[in-house]
Amino acid sequence: MQENKITFTYNWNNKLGNNVFTTVRIKNPEKYKLNEVYDIILSKSINKEPTNQGKAKIVLIQDFLIDKVTEGIALIDTGYSRDKFIELVKTMYKNAKIDFTKHPFSLIFLKYV
Repeated sequence: MQENKITFTYNWNNKLGNNVFTTVRIKNPEKYKLNEVYDIILSKSINKEPTNQGKAKIVLIQDFLIDKVTEGIALIDTGYSRDKFIELVKTMYKNAKIDFTKHPFSLIFLKYV
């Protein structure tokens, strides 16, 4: 059985402290499923050890192309402008070998349970 976890390398915009938060990931319907519960792991915590932030359920998934991301989504997800957000995502997925103009991403909304 696959372990359900979503790992964050950084707590962008301090979003993991909110009851509902977002993450942007390469679209992967096999891994990210509506109504599934995931352990939320922060891999770079103050103590340098991964920390489990709790369990959260995916409540909404919206797919989009990265060049269609809005300023609002960029700000709420990372605290950065749209342009900086796109640059950040492309850096994070530089080894994914995808065409950023065609490959869909998912804006995933999670709620702690």
